[in-house]
Amino acid sequence: MSLLPSFARPEMRRAQEIAGRVLTNKREARSSRQENPNFDVAISFAGTERSYAEELANKIKAAGFEVFYDKFFPEDLWGKNLVEFFYDIYSRRSRYCVILVSSEYLGREWTVHERRSAQERMLKEKGNEYILPIKIEDVELPGIPATMGYLPIEMGIDKIAEALLKKLNTK
Repeated sequence: MSLLPSFARPEMRRAQEIAGRVLTNKREARSSRQENPNFDVAISFAGTERSYAEELANKIKAAGFEVFYDKFFPEDLWGKNLVEFFYDIYSRRSRYCVILVSSEYLGREWTVHERRSAQERMLKEKGNEYILPIKIEDVELPGIPATMGYLPIEMGIDKIAEALLKKLNTK
């Protein structure tokens, strides 16, 4: 009946909420492999690496890119089903996923969920450069090839941000 309003499916509403909250980056560097990603970068980290994550997020955001960093979106996380919300961010709604690799990262429930969501995306894209790991400690991530290129934290956040910006501007 035309008198009844049409309701979007939950996954569509979630995508519309995110799209409405985040300004679309006007850069032409958007990946053509993904439809309407809302974030250029999603950062996955354990609480002990928050200072690194926040510094990197602020530098990338200051350069004009959209970054999913939890502290940038407290009102969007409040009251949400975070399992579904984070799955959507780390598997569908980001051009890249930066993971800060540490022993604590391996043991946290939320970081395991974020990593698995990103790995699903990596598998679907047949090894496309989606996961960008930064080694805080010399530990291996389950399901991530030991041959994958990492950046060491010893490089410093400024140099890591420069490398990430080059990648964002070339793709």
